[in-house]
Amino acid sequence: MANEGLCGLVNMGNSCYLNSCMQIISNTYELNHFLETSNFRETLEHIPESVLVLEWNRLRNALWREPNKLVIPSGFVSSVRTVAKFKKKSDFTGNRQNDMQEYLVFILECFHIALTRDRATSSDYGNILDPRLRELLVRLYTKEYSIMIELFNGIQISKITDTLHSNKELASVPQQFFTITLPIPPSNNSNNLSVYSCLDLYCKCENLSGDNAWLNEETNKKQDVNISILFWKLPEILILCLNRFNNNGKKIKSFVNIPVNDVDFSKYVIGPNKSTYIYDLYGICNHHGESGGGHYTSYVKNPNGKWYWFNDSNVSEIMEDKIVTLDAYCIFYRIKK
Repeated sequence: MANEGLCGLVNMGNSCYLNSCMQIISNTYELNHFLETSNFRETLEHIPESVLVLEWNRLRNALWREPNKLVIPSGFVSSVRTVAKFKKKSDFTGNRQNDMQEYLVFILECFHIALTRDRATSSDYGNILDPRLRELLVRLYTKEYSIMIELFNGIQISKITDTLHSNKELASVPQQFFTITLPIPPSNNSNNLSVYSCLDLYCKCENLSGDNAWLNEETNKKQDVNISILFWKLPEILILCLNRFNNNGKKIKSFVNIPVNDVDFSKYVIGPNKSTYIYDLYGICNHHGESGGGHYTSYVKNPNGKWYWFNDSNVSEIMEDKIVTLDAYCIFYRIKK
């Protein structure tokens, strides 16, 4: 049906951050396909996170069952609060406004915990020379594997080199992620800012010296180093969050250009299959207002090819050339297939 997935969500009391996030997750059809075709219920353990996944699946089905219907997410919101209390995440236990990115990471991690299962793999990653990276890959894709790792997990590599001998690598530190928080470069001309310039700054070589010098574990001495970041692997669903809130609590309102189609991130990847990292945009979560409050909405691309604005109970079509604004906060890309 042309209008499937266009249901609004009732605000349950400052829950716009939750509504905006879940409307985009609802349109992540790669995860939907897993929930619809796998036997995930049979592998769920009796833990609070499992109830959250089941409640989300019920809510997701309600959002797609009938077009243009208003849905009350009371069961899902109640489960979020229960799990948050269990995990001592007090921010999500009541009716306070919260940060959408923090909530997003919370949800992705909860889904991962619930859906984790042991998996045998045909690869021992013996061709990976870096022992830390090899250990991380084996752990993620065997003992800690879930569909969330398959879809949302990326791996970044922090390269640490000697400042006096730039070619001498002292350490290579792999780290997994579900989202990437991008700094916004200072600029007098916002026309020059883009997702690419934010990524360039994120990956830029940084000098650590003096009080901030790096502790060399082999010598147990502090050492001046350069550190730079690149990615061994980007996820199928790439979530980039613009750091719009500075240390003083003020919101950074710079306009950042967000490319929509055929977005090439391959230059940031040092792992295999670099040519595969071409993405299309499918969702933007917006933060309207100032830090410490404000309101969240989202722009989402529907399977019918059109973009829609989700503002709690209200859903309306929006033209693609209107979706990139000063309020863009979390950006959702899917890999192009």
